[in-house]
Amino acid sequence: MKTMNTEPRERVSGNAFSRRTWLVQMGGGLLFGGSFVAQSAASPPTQQSLARGQDQASTASTSVQQGEVVYPEGAFRSSVLDHRSQWVTDLGVAQPGTSISKESRKGKWRLVNYEARVGASSMKGSMLMCGPETQAPPVSISLKATGWHAIYVGLKTYLGIGESNTIKLKLRSDPCYVLAAVETVRGGVIGEDIGLSGAEAAERLRLRRRQIQDCFYKFADLTDEELQVSALTTGLSEQGAIAYVRLVPLSASEIESLKQDRQKKANRRLACLNDTLTFMHFRRPTTKEEIWEEIYPYKDTDYKAIYWTAARGDNCLYPTKVGTILGADTEDFPRVGDRYLAESNRILISKGIDSVRTSLEFTRRLGMEFHLCMRVESFTAEPPWNGLFRSKFFYDHPELWCVDHDRRTIARLSYAFAESQQHLLKVIRELAEYRPDGVMLIFPRAQPYILYERPVEEAFKKQYGLEPQQVDERDPRLLKIRADFLTDFMRKARREIERVQGAAKPIQLSAMVLANEETNKFHAIDAETWAKEGIIDRLSPSPFSTIRSQADIDIEYFARLTRGTRCQLSPTLRPSWLKLPQVMPLSRSFYDAGAEELIIFDVNLHHQFATEWRLWQLLGRKEELGQLEKQVDFTLSAFEITKLNEIVIDKYPPLWAF
Repeated sequence: MKTMNTEPRERVSGNAFSRRTWLVQMGGGLLFGGSFVAQSAASPPTQQSLARGQDQASTASTSVQQGEVVYPEGAFRSSVLDHRSQWVTDLGVAQPGTSISKESRKGKWRLVNYEARVGASSMKGSMLMCGPETQAPPVSISLKATGWHAIYVGLKTYLGIGESNTIKLKLRSDPCYVLAAVETVRGGVIGEDIGLSGAEAAERLRLRRRQIQDCFYKFADLTDEELQVSALTTGLSEQGAIAYVRLVPLSASEIESLKQDRQKKANRRLACLNDTLTFMHFRRPTTKEEIWEEIYPYKDTDYKAIYWTAARGDNCLYPTKVGTILGADTEDFPRVGDRYLAESNRILISKGIDSVRTSLEFTRRLGMEFHLCMRVESFTAEPPWNGLFRSKFFYDHPELWCVDHDRRTIARLSYAFAESQQHLLKVIRELAEYRPDGVMLIFPRAQPYILYERPVEEAFKKQYGLEPQQVDERDPRLLKIRADFLTDFMRKARREIERVQGAAKPIQLSAMVLANEETNKFHAIDAETWAKEGIIDRLSPSPFSTIRSQADIDIEYFARLTRGTRCQLSPTLRPSWLKLPQVMPLSRSFYDAGAEELIIFDVNLHHQFATEWRLWQLLGRKEELGQLEKQVDFTLSAFEITKLNEIVIDKYPPLWAF
């Protein structure tokens, strides 16, 4: 067993344009500094090994230092350099043994020997691999540990160009799995043939193709536990490879800090808005447990609520009696994932599983709020997608479609018609009958809602003696007429929700709106009246602007609208549109303006990535964000793989020949 001290190297900042670009720029991301005790090359490769640090004199302190990430739940960060680490590097011990083979076989994990290194220290082990079509069954890994630990898993990067590595993890006592994935590089990588003397940037890129990333899983009491590992075999299945399990025992003070932090309510200011369609498209859930996988990552975090999108217009992802069950009658699909979405919906309903009901019940089991969302204008799409996204009511009533100034019909259901309003109020009532904590109407990515339809023409002509087509489309008089129709609908929606009996507390009405005053007013959204009249309980401005565009949220404008009202200001952040260094400053600016919570749009697409998920859990710490911004560091902790079975890959890897 080798012990090694290394000097800190250049720290790489995360100034990226997207997660993928950022990770490319990050390169190898090996954590240097401190000291490290790993399983040595002399360790038996066929036995389960728990390597413990012995030479305490040569190891560095594990206390939090400036520049380190503080996990949301605990008081420390551990890297592969942590001398306390206990390693399970031979995953051939996984059970049942009949599910493992040293050769590529359908229905079995492949056991692949590996050698890896950090600097001059080396380790050996055996990883489990599977392909997207292997259909490898779940296996269990005995941890032989008691008490509280931090759990990390080693995931191999680069299983093929453009191919990620995603697996599912759970402890024996967990009700469901959660996803874990590497943050991988897509596309070609330069520098494969320049040896180890190439430029540092090229070398970082080259290293990313032969790494084992050290990915944080969770904190847990491991007494009587085992780690269960599953391949991602449903929906758009993916390849997977897990190389080791690393356990770090927690001290008494760390355990106490962890427990106190989890009991704290003051930082619970975050909410996840789950668009639902996306995970059904990719993962084809057909059981309650597979639905719960979308919710369980928020347990013991600062997320206080799940916003669950159950209806797109009246295209519903539950057994509706009012609208259209999404994909119920579709036979041909434009994308494979669209078929998975429809099949998921059909199978769940055929099993008697209401995805909304089970999501609500499970979220409340975790002590969180559950809000149901309706996208207000998702009734159809252009070909080829209109075979799947096809509201029966919408196509049965073309006379209720929006009409533009040039008399062309627009594929939106106009909220100016009483018939449209009555139908959609029934959908809202159906959602409220689930007794959620709230119902949110999502206006972004859906406009227009009202244009030049007959009721608008009649109202404008009655009041001004003109046809609305005779004035500019931004004429304040025309915009006011339109806004009155939509505000009338919002008042009715409020009354409809209030009529629902049997809820533990009043059901809230929330509205997600567009980014600024001008865009909202042009599209008939009178957020000021909604807030001041108490029509809505929560106003969530979003970075969505006009069609296919984004814009900075004018947070000061929305703060003025909600100030002095009972309407809560809850701005929306969208992870895929933000550079990571922008996230904390933006969040602080929202809090400074008076925001009471942050709603994170589609953050469920990011919590399998350990480095990103750290960031999105920290944002509830309003008073600490300024300091955390100085400390946060998303350097990836990883080993360099030098050999897989008999194949040397650290120089001149043979795959490049293909």
